[in-house]
Amino acid sequence: MFMIKADFMLKLVLDQSSQGNSLYHKAFKKIQHQNPETWEDIVPTSENGWKFELFMHSFLPKVEDGRLGVLIVDRNSEFAPVKNADGPNPSQPAPDTPAMARLMQINEGMGWL
Repeated sequence: MFMIKADFMLKLVLDQSSQGNSLYHKAFKKIQHQNPETWEDIVPTSENGWKFELFMHSFLPKVEDGRLGVLIVDRNSEFAPVKNADGPNPSQPAPDTPAMARLMQINEGMGWL
């Protein structure tokens, strides 16, 4: 988990220098959109556009010395990234999906019983 002061985040976002712009990562992805004439949803089958993504870990080098703390935790009970879509079988969730995060929370809660 990252905890970032709002003024630091605002400073990063407003940075117009080439150094600030280097935080963005470009990715060619499938981007769902609508037909502007019919308003039909279009779900592409291949990559059709660029996304410019900003990752929290890219900010770490900009944190001033002495202002960054790190916690080492057990991934199985303390860390549930959600970066993939749920798979077809909710009873056997894939890693890093919303279903797996829910299952991890349920299992963590069951430990208190």
